[in-house]
Amino acid sequence: MTALNTYSTARAYAQSAFAMMIGDARISLQNDLTFFLSFHLLIGFSMELYLKTVLLHQGVSEKTLKSFEFRHNLRNLYEEAKSKGFYATDCEVLVSYLHEKHKAHEFRYMKDDASYDAMRLDYVFDILSAVDVAVDKLIGARALHGLDSDGAWNFPTDRAMWRYS
Repeated sequence: MTALNTYSTARAYAQSAFAMMIGDARISLQNDLTFFLSFHLLIGFSMELYLKTVLLHQGVSEKTLKSFEFRHNLRNLYEEAKSKGFYATDCEVLVSYLHEKHKAHEFRYMKDDASYDAMRLDYVFDILSAVDVAVDKLIGARALHGLDSDGAWNFPTDRAMWRYS
């Protein structure tokens, strides 16, 4: 596990979530229920891997990141990354939004009595974009290829709301 590989996977999950939610296939369906869990699974793993990228870059071992304290625990990963100087706009908002259900694997194994909150998609991608830029700048991923951080995902406001009808 390297910071660069972990970052690449985090970004790929975020890009996959973006493609899934911006696509015409989503809009052609009656509602978004089909996408809800898989979207949150992707962005949860994306956030987990972005935070693990920061910690790997700061010298935290792979073994530590696989420990019960950090494995799938967005809150602990974020607090550790923050203690090492990491900052990205509204990262804590997305961590708080995802933490409980991500840690409990509920985006993979929905519980019968569960309830789920929904966050505007444009806001989710604004946060993911800020996290991506911050992590990219920290580890220099795009700079390795002579590129600037691109701030990636501008989600159209006309598709920002979840559809549950």
